[in-house]
Amino acid sequence: MRKVSILKIVLLSALLLMAALMVNLSVSKLQQTAKAPLRNALDSLPGWSASPNISMGAAIEEALKLDDYLFKSYKHGNDTVSLYIGYYRSAAKVGSAHDPLVCFTGQGWRITERGKGTYQLPGPDNLKINYSTMIAEQQSEKEFIIYWFQVNNTTSSGTFGQKSQMLWQRLRNNPREENAFVRVSTRMEGNSPELAKKRTIDFINTFYPEFYRYVGK
Repeated sequence: MRKVSILKIVLLSALLLMAALMVNLSVSKLQQTAKAPLRNALDSLPGWSASPNISMGAAIEEALKLDDYLFKSYKHGNDTVSLYIGYYRSAAKVGSAHDPLVCFTGQGWRITERGKGTYQLPGPDNLKINYSTMIAEQQSEKEFIIYWFQVNNTTSSGTFGQKSQMLWQRLRNNPREENAFVRVSTRMEGNSPELAKKRTIDFINTFYPEFYRYVGK
């Protein structure tokens, strides 16, 4: 009998794990609770004034398989950020959100300075976000973008981590299936990436604890 290499065993194990994930998600039993729409629940953030929610249109909503979404700007003094959340209530929809690298390049934006990181929010709740960043440029526009993928109260910098988190929680018999894609962006307008990132982090310090509580309801 031929010996199977360690590499082949590892690859086979990975394939079996991903197959288990897809089967697990496909037989998802939807766990839903009545919640206020995102656009209302996050309309009032301390120190930030919100614009009306921007409608993306039925075709886009259907293409993204959204259960709910928020797309609006928030202003604090001279600082303005844009927040988009694509929200899903079923584990079967994990992966429905499009990575910004696909969306932005498809719309003609040039992507530079990609990165990943972990941010520990101040405060007693010990909240942490695993995120990705990038700068998107198109003609005279330039935006700093920070984004992540949410599964219940955990975060991942990419879709693979999001799927793994959902599988892990399902294996631990967590019946909740809330998941989302979160994107915070701000126009740079001649500012350095460091200053633009600080602006988005200042917003996240206020926004994320509210969103965390919303997801956990």
